[in-house]
Amino acid sequence: MPASYHIDPKVGVVFTTLTDYVTDEDLLDHQRRLLADPDFRPMMHQCIDARGVTGGGRDGWRHTHPGQGQYLR
Repeated sequence: MPASYHIDPKVGVVFTTLTDYVTDEDLLDHQRRLLADPDFRPMMHQCIDARGVTGGGRDGWRHTHPGQGQYLR
């Protein structure tokens, strides 16, 4: 899975790790899983580690922040 995350509710941070080839669908799937996670809160900060990304679609980087779920209708 190219996008995984861990939520630390005590500090209010989502730690996301991106690896390999990341597509638009991978990012949307990550966003959907995050929004469905009961520990997620829209105002949480997010720390993204993309050091393992080997490539991907440029359009995928333009999707909204998970806290702005209204774009996933």
